[in-house]
Amino acid sequence: MDCWLFDTSFKKTVEESWTSNQQSGWGGYVLKEKIKALKNRLNVWNREQFGDTFKKYMKIQEDLNKMEEATVDRQLSHPEMMIRKQLQEELWVTARSHESLLRQKARSRWIKEGDCNSRYFHLMINAFFFISKNNYVY
Repeated sequence: MDCWLFDTSFKKTVEESWTSNQQSGWGGYVLKEKIKALKNRLNVWNREQFGDTFKKYMKIQEDLNKMEEATVDRQLSHPEMMIRKQLQEELWVTARSHESLLRQKARSRWIKEGDCNSRYFHLMINAFFFISKNNYVY
């Protein structure tokens, strides 16, 4: 997935998987085994570390909203401002990853199924980002 390229642990995971798997034999066989091991490792990495981008997005947005509600009648302290800034950066990265993932899935679905669901899908995506944008805390 394209969005994996923005995650800092992705490159490390790929390098570790590729170098740790030492095979002997014909070049084509070695390549096939390395790719198979990499695929398995990335499946585990995706499930355990990368996770569900939508859930991450909603959790970060919830944390930002709680912070804003707690500081309605007072100024943010310097550590709180730093935490807020970090949460906003994480929200941006997570939103970009989620959008990239959805676009890539839409393209693959379009290739498989044709144009039958594209209008509905894009209406749903636009509605999601419209709602998310209106609930975003600056």
